[in-house]
Amino acid sequence: MATKDWLNRGRTITKEIEDLECDKRRAIEDATKITVTLRERVNTGKAGKRNDAALVEIADYGMLIEEKIAELYRTRNEISKAIYAVEDGVLRRLLINRYIMSNEQGKQLSWEQISINLNNGFENVTQRLHPRALNAVRKYIPEEDLID
Repeated sequence: MATKDWLNRGRTITKEIEDLECDKRRAIEDATKITVTLRERVNTGKAGKRNDAALVEIADYGMLIEEKIAELYRTRNEISKAIYAVEDGVLRRLLINRYIMSNEQGKQLSWEQISINLNNGFENVTQRLHPRALNAVRKYIPEEDLID
């Protein structure tokens, strides 16, 4: 995978984690809606078993979500470590703005926003600094993840 593709994985991770957290909250809400009356517990009839099975399924689903969130955090940490290793502060800030940060609405920053954040011209950021930043971070990406 090319350097830019490897880094681009970080652009959607934050939003995906937020979506999964929201889904997990919904699953917890569903679990709290399942109530078993005392009568169902005493009789251990089908309704009680059905509720117990539903709770187990919801718990399993919650665990699946937690595993995916952990995987996404590992990926984001891997990307962040490579970016934070870049020695040049301007290039590092550009990479952070482009591949890690998002705005208040959770959307990735545009090149215009990044140019403003860096107090630098749009063309300079996109045509000169970004290629330099990609070259600078490339040496911190595991070899097995890169192709030319």
